[in-house]
Amino acid sequence: MKIRNLTADTLKDVIAMKVDLWQEELNNRFEHTLDYNEEYNFWADWMKNAEAHNDVRTLLGAFDQEILTGSVFASFAEVDDALNAVEINGLWVKKTYRGRQIGLKLLREVLLKYHSLNCDKVIIYNHKYALSNAL
Repeated sequence: MKIRNLTADTLKDVIAMKVDLWQEELNNRFEHTLDYNEEYNFWADWMKNAEAHNDVRTLLGAFDQEILTGSVFASFAEVDDALNAVEINGLWVKKTYRGRQIGLKLLREVLLKYHSLNCDKVIIYNHKYALSNAL
């Protein structure tokens, strides 16, 4: 498995995965759906405009050969949340690849990068009902 930066093309696969996993992320408590095009446009714009916001934005994918298995998005946290902090904006692992520490490997890459940028805190937001809160 290799972890590498996302491109515009691989971002498309990540957004498809995010949309697919959305109801699981909400623990099936809501019937809200995500629009693929809206999500892709938002994150593609977010990826391109880091400099305009004095930010470092990281979008990584984990790949088994050329198959996307998971992804993590991160950026500097808002100063109102914490000084010198990284914010995990999203973390997804395909169901068939879970239990292989892919999420941990992705988080490790992000945390090492932001630690080198003097971040010493991590901010993670999650839905109240998300199953991942147990982790």
